[in-house]
Amino acid sequence: MSDKTPLSLRTQIIDAMNTHAAAQGWAERTPDFNADMFDQAIMPVLQRAMDAGALLVGRNTKDRIPVHVAVREWMRKVQLHVDYIRSHEAVISKRQALKVIYQFGDECGKALYEDSRNQQELH
Repeated sequence: MSDKTPLSLRTQIIDAMNTHAAAQGWAERTPDFNADMFDQAIMPVLQRAMDAGALLVGRNTKDRIPVHVAVREWMRKVQLHVDYIRSHEAVISKRQALKVIYQFGDECGKALYEDSRNQQELH
């Protein structure tokens, strides 16, 4: 696991292990020992859990909303557009209806692209 940020999860866990070892008087558990234990024993278990979907470790997601919430919001937008088209069916132009359908297609394509990119980052 790389240590790309000063307050990465790896650093936080190793620091906590070092603090705990010092408080217990375990002089033989040096910071190098704890870092090695994390990398060789703990992280492989966490990685298997993440790969199995049992554990999600957040990346920089300040601007993102959970996928299920985003999907629900998108579905509400689709429903509103379809309701609008349905209520104006007698007067809406074919061009306007196709424009809405194409927008849905574009949004789906972007979402699928982002999802595939996120999946690649996980592996």
